[in-house]
Amino acid sequence: MQYEIRYTRDDMPEGYIGRAVKYARDEQEAIKCFCGSKPDKLGYFRMKRGGRGKLESIKELKDND
Repeated sequence: MQYEIRYTRDDMPEGYIGRAVKYARDEQEAIKCFCGSKPDKLGYFRMKRGGRGKLESIKELKDND
């Protein structure tokens, strides 16, 4: 399945919303592939290069068959 993850970053201008698409079995695995670790209760996580981000949303993308 394919998941779209929308997130913000603390080191980017106000209003920036990043987007990533990950292939995974479920939402939790998609988050793990993207963040590397589980986000805290408020959705904050550490990026691979040390930045801080916040998960805004995650949704499953439908196939275009």
